[in-house]
Amino acid sequence: MFFTAGVTAGAVYDEDRVTRAVAHARAMADEVEASRVRLEGSLARAEAVAADAATVAASGEVVDASVALATSADAAARAAELHQVAVETPSLALELPVPLAVDGSATGASVLAGLHEPTATSSDSSSADEQTADAPVETEAAMAAGHDEADLDAPVVDDDAVVQVLSGDVASPDEAYAAAERLERAAADLESAAREIDDTADRLAEAAAGATLERDVATLAEAQAHAESLAADMSDDANLVAERVLDGAAVEAVLDAATALGSVAATEVDVEDPDAVARGRETLSDATRTLEDAYAVMEDSHAGWVSAENARRAEENAARRDTHERAVAAAVDERTARYLAAVAQHQAGWSGQPAGMSYANGRLPAAALCPLPFAASAQLSCDAATALIAADDAYHAETGGHLVVLSSYRSYAAQVSTRAARAGLAAAPGTSNHGWGMAVDLDAASSAWLRANGADFGWVHPTWARVGGSKPEAWHLEFVAPGVGQLEVEPLELLEPVDSLLDD
Repeated sequence: MFFTAGVTAGAVYDEDRVTRAVAHARAMADEVEASRVRLEGSLARAEAVAADAATVAASGEVVDASVALATSADAAARAAELHQVAVETPSLALELPVPLAVDGSATGASVLAGLHEPTATSSDSSSADEQTADAPVETEAAMAAGHDEADLDAPVVDDDAVVQVLSGDVASPDEAYAAAERLERAAADLESAAREIDDTADRLAEAAAGATLERDVATLAEAQAHAESLAADMSDDANLVAERVLDGAAVEAVLDAATALGSVAATEVDVEDPDAVARGRETLSDATRTLEDAYAVMEDSHAGWVSAENARRAEENAARRDTHERAVAAAVDERTARYLAAVAQHQAGWSGQPAGMSYANGRLPAAALCPLPFAASAQLSCDAATALIAADDAYHAETGGHLVVLSSYRSYAAQVSTRAARAGLAAAPGTSNHGWGMAVDLDAASSAWLRANGADFGWVHPTWARVGGSKPEAWHLEFVAPGVGQLEVEPLELLEPVDSLLDD
């Protein structure tokens, strides 16, 4: 009876120890789950820190810190794998300017050094007994409430022995305490890994913040220099077009904005304060945008002025052309009248030395002669050349061709040769109007036209050269209006179109 009672009491005691040991193991499982969640939170934060640091990945300190963080993440993954705990470990590697190998020789070693190999055995019963006094006691109802079937289907530690203990399917309290110890070690290692991740993430965040500040300070300095240059350039442009805009207020707006931007650019910023640097950049950006907006308005105002001014100039030029054309027409009419009057007085052709002529017949220098652009090598006195060119213009407008000149100015020597060749048909040397550069011989078509129309240009077919004259020469015509010369009309002066002063 006593033996039976003793056995019964011992069985009850063992059952109670198993219950408490399982409860303790389940509590440790909760710790592992909490540590796993904390580790994943640390990894998620580390991922965000790494993403933020990517913009300054060229910094040496950022490179070192990112390598340390990636190594810590690798060590955390191995710690989770060692304890068969499922942990989502994102890639924390940055795109570095120089590829770096990540291994566990540095930071990872410090994490792995504290990991506990999960090798619990039944020989740990003494420590398990000691834990019994401290292990929390849970009722069956509490244990059932804290660990439902869903928890059992997805154990935090994927180990058959641990799963069996957590399910309550265990008879030995030593086995239960061994599982609890392993879970406790797993929780501790995951906590250690999470702390290491936090520490290296903090280091990376600090390095990235420093590199970001350094970059932002440099960017601010560049922006300040650019702003000063921009303010000066746009201010110069505003002064350049001050009188060439539709609205003067547009120019004033640019000058005011340029002054404001220059003041902002010259303002000292506390480069040790990231917030101050950020505010400085934002203020500078706002002032720059204000100036650029004002400049765009001024550009439009200047473009409008250019368009309006060119329209005004086009209208003015049209009026000038009309006035000039009327003046030319009047001058042509006046010159034609003088040509006709001279022709009426000199029907027999020209006789004697022309007024103002200081050279002998046939001895005119090149400076006293003018070429005929439509007749190669032909030359006449300049008054005669001017008149024949005007006649050729009319001939060309009517026929599409040009007057064909067979002979023009003849030097004294040429007159001698002509006299010798043509005997009585040529004038005595020194008396021919060819020697004054005031006579031409033309082909049949040209001479016929000039005989009919030459009077309007001061040219006459002398009576002696006409049919029935003393020496009929149908091809010979003479200029009889020296001194009439060029049209006396003021040259046409047109206004040039204006261009934008702001075009690059």
